[in-house]
Amino acid sequence: MKHFYLLIPILIFFLSCSSPQPVEISDQNLAGAVREALGLAPSEPILQKNLDELQTLSASNAGITDLTGLEKATNLSSLELDRNQITDITPLTDLVQLTDLNLRMNQITDLTPLAGMTKLTKLEISGDKINDITPIKNLTQLTELSISNCQISDISPLKNLKQLTNLSISKSQISDITPLTELTQLKELTLSYGKISDIIPLANLTQLTDLWLVSNQISDITPLKNLTQLTELWLVSNQISDITPLKNLTQLSSLLISFNQIKNINAVENLTSLRDLGIKGNPIQDLTPVYRLRKKVPNLKLNM
Repeated sequence: MKHFYLLIPILIFFLSCSSPQPVEISDQNLAGAVREALGLAPSEPILQKNLDELQTLSASNAGITDLTGLEKATNLSSLELDRNQITDITPLTDLVQLTDLNLRMNQITDLTPLAGMTKLTKLEISGDKINDITPIKNLTQLTELSISNCQISDISPLKNLKQLTNLSISKSQISDITPLTELTQLKELTLSYGKISDIIPLANLTQLTDLWLVSNQISDITPLKNLTQLTELWLVSNQISDITPLKNLTQLSSLLISFNQIKNINAVENLTSLRDLGIKGNPIQDLTPVYRLRKKVPNLKLNM
């Protein structure tokens, strides 16, 4: 019997070693979001087997500052962490099954942990503190990318992302858009509030349906003349005087060219698919083409 009592502590030790240990997630807001996604009670421990089942996590605007512990959720395919106070995304490094990642409106400065996420098809990092996008240069499966309202001046890492269909780079420091030349799958492109004057690189992006170039330094829109799939084109607040290149863009339903230097508006007369036309703030000399267009399109919404 004496020997039996001696064995009890040893038995307890081995049982404790073999019991599943909780995964430590130090940020309580993140832990709460994980528990909710897994259907766990607020006080229930998060085990590795639980994280192995986690494929989708939505933790937007949750007050999260620390991602430690999330590195254990290696089967995640969709992760939403927008509008938090995250600065370090190192714990995401090995989450290589991710296809959809939203990190917009945080305090992130370094994208290096994303470099190996080659399955990503959608990435949102707008509104972060990013000035270097080199780490995403090999994410060639991306179809949607949002990097607006960052501190980016060089977009050359984008040149090989040839599967992109949707790209947003508004409110940036870019002036050279040459790296976009071969992104011929693009359908929606936003380049508003930048320092762009030369749009020749857009000339071959003939799949574009939506193009926003608001508040740049563009004067020559000749490169747009063959973009005949365009349905929405916003060119507000540039330095454009000649809109003749637009005359054959007959699929346009929305054309906003307000606050430019346009005097001759003849090019719009035969754009009979238009439903929204903005021409305010231009020194237009003769509005006859607009009135003729309105007769053809009675429900035209006109801002002049």
